[in-house]
Amino acid sequence: MLRRLLWNAEWNENLFLVSLAERMMRVSTAETEAHSERELLLRVARHLNRHALCDRSAYLQIRLRFVSRAGPSEQISEQIAYLSSPRRIAELITA
Repeated sequence: MLRRLLWNAEWNENLFLVSLAERMMRVSTAETEAHSERELLLRVARHLNRHALCDRSAYLQIRLRFVSRAGPSEQISEQIAYLSSPRRIAELITA
């Protein structure tokens, strides 16, 4: 159990994906945005391929969506903050 507290590869991967998304939202340079998008697409494509959840000829597109609610009785609102260009999964996996 102690080992799981210190090293959890899946949890670390999820945290990294969140940090990439956050970095994209407060982007300071085009280079940073491009790197974050490339890493997000690559890691999602590898995950889908590893678990046989996709066809390699399919396309992948990342969408960052913010969901919020002003108060407990308020309606949920959402906003698409980022939409990547579609990329072929096969190109991402072999890159």
